[in-house]
Amino acid sequence: DDRIDISMSTGRVDVLQSAVPFANTLMLMSDRAQFRLVAPNALTPATALLQQAASIEVSSLVRPIAVGTKVFFPQDNVSFTTCMEITSEVDTAIIDSTEITAQAPKYIPSGVHTLCGSQKKQMLFALSHDAPNTIFVYKFFESNRNRLQSAWSKWTLGEDTKIIGADVIEDYLHIAIEVTSKDYIGALEASTGIDTSFGTTSTRA
Repeated sequence: DDRIDISMSTGRVDVLQSAVPFANTLMLMSDRAQFRLVAPNALTPATALLQQAASIEVSSLVRPIAVGTKVFFPQDNVSFTTCMEITSEVDTAIIDSTEITAQAPKYIPSGVHTLCGSQKKQMLFALSHDAPNTIFVYKFFESNRNRLQSAWSKWTLGEDTKIIGADVIEDYLHIAIEVTSKDYIGALEASTGIDTSFGTTSTRA
């Protein structure tokens, strides 16, 4: 049960801030670089290595998330947020990065603090401090690892509503919201239908 204690060599100071499962290993991230945890055979203290995979800036406000075989994370700019996606080629160490907000630049304001998603529904959700009553939604459709369609949209709640947090559990988007002075927890099915509505809400003492 020896612990694995390894270092990385990048020629600069990189503080690892998060780790997400990715391509049969772990992807570790600092605020400006990504590293793979690799081992030639068995993962042991003697064989484990940190291999730099990319040099992409990452917002420090929110942890990157894994959705299926992809990793999503935001980049915080002065007045807007850029969302990035990392994928891996099948059976190779090649990593591809894509800006998924390129089709709608500056659509998401800065201050994104929460990301969550559903692989089954092929949806990603983002919350921002600068738009506290809005859920930004990225919907994509893939077939045979090819993305055929994608689009950004947003769901806006009442002006007296502040969305505190969100997470996807069993393909339902659960959100905690603050209305006036009370907190509520609501759930809705992650869907693109026009009749999407919140389920039963309950007051939290």
